[in-house]
Amino acid sequence: MNYDYDVLVIGAGPGGCIAAREMAAAGLRVCLCDRSTREDLGNPIVIELEKSIWDPLMGGAPLDQEIPYNAKQVNIFSPRGNLGIAVKDEGLIYAVYLHKIVRRMAEQAQAAGAQFLPQHSATQALVEDGYVVGARFRVGRGSAKIRARLTVDASGYDAALVRKLDPQLGIELPEHRLDNVAAENHICNIDREAAQEAVNKGLAGDEQVWTKLAFAGNYSTEFAFLSLRQELGYILVGLNAAYDQPTPAELIKAYAARVGFLGKRLIGGKGLIRVRRAIPRLVTDGLAVIGEAACQVIPTLGSGAAGSMLAAKYLSQAAVAALNYGRPSTAALWPYAWRYMSGRGSVLASYDITRLLLERFSTEQMTAFIEDGLLQPEDQATSVTVQPMIPSLSSMPARARGLYKHPDLLPLFAGQGLAMRRARKLYAAYPRVWDPELFQRWRKAERELFKPAEAFGS
Repeated sequence: MNYDYDVLVIGAGPGGCIAAREMAAAGLRVCLCDRSTREDLGNPIVIELEKSIWDPLMGGAPLDQEIPYNAKQVNIFSPRGNLGIAVKDEGLIYAVYLHKIVRRMAEQAQAAGAQFLPQHSATQALVEDGYVVGARFRVGRGSAKIRARLTVDASGYDAALVRKLDPQLGIELPEHRLDNVAAENHICNIDREAAQEAVNKGLAGDEQVWTKLAFAGNYSTEFAFLSLRQELGYILVGLNAAYDQPTPAELIKAYAARVGFLGKRLIGGKGLIRVRRAIPRLVTDGLAVIGEAACQVIPTLGSGAAGSMLAAKYLSQAAVAALNYGRPSTAALWPYAWRYMSGRGSVLASYDITRLLLERFSTEQMTAFIEDGLLQPEDQATSVTVQPMIPSLSSMPARARGLYKHPDLLPLFAGQGLAMRRARKLYAAYPRVWDPELFQRWRKAERELFKPAEAFGS
């Protein structure tokens, strides 16, 4: 067959750029496409990602100009604004400008030999005899076809190929009404005197992150940072798109009025984030899916850049072997799927149980959860570094006191803990090799496990 490239990567986000860079560096002919122009590549927003993933893949810390802030402390508040926990920064994550890091990543991919094609918006997969052999694109007012031995859908929320893929190919994108989060963030300059006054009044903390949870529905966050030294203010609001609540923009406006120090917006962005566990199957013949297109976002935080980079690394290792020694069949690409799903995917599946079951809580129960010891500082570190949520022995007395005060929460927490353990165990047992019958049995078990949680609010 005649192919334009060995690998076609659709989407120049963190995962797409890493996949293109790694496979080009291995000697493959790689094309990296994105719907944006070169100058507009990357959403101008702030994201957080794990140092443990970034540092090995990027050879050290982000550049100074890529880091908007370094928080000294994270404070988490209840829906009514009372402090639940305060956590000193442990140096586990980086806050970075997404548009700045992806532009550097795209340059690295090109330096490794990948060809970058901007303003190419993927519309659907090219399929021949059951194999994905490339994709169709909208380019300006025209269209184009690019053929490749392996196609990678790294197109983020759009899931450009996966959304329209023939179900016969086996990759599905399940949707639940509670899976989509609407988010918007702004970085602004500040009125320094007004900011100092806000700090004095207890409305903000200098060099601190203030996070208010569940204030506009259980899955809602107001995440703010202030630096008097940098004369910078940052505000992010995210909430479930299914909620009958004000929009993120309206809630940001309300925050600005409350604190009184935000000035001109310097950069900002908005959009939808898909926050469910990973799609059940990450590969099919000729196609692999990574990043948000594969639902590899942390369900409880809505952050997916680091996970996308890790998935890109796993995929690149499997894809190079598959392309060097044969066709990129489902079986040949399966090591990527197994490695991701049985590792990070198992932890994120347990987080998804938490996300869905917390929707059952009333506002009063969420307030008690945050204010009365059920949420502990260790939970912050666990969630941002994607570790299993297993309470330490030292945290148990405080949690027990909280449950004693709120016995109605005990059955909810007991059920949640059991379901989380079952999710980790099930995903850890994800089929190690491609076997259609074995996979279907696993898929049936996965549906049964999540059915009770997803039935709520459906």
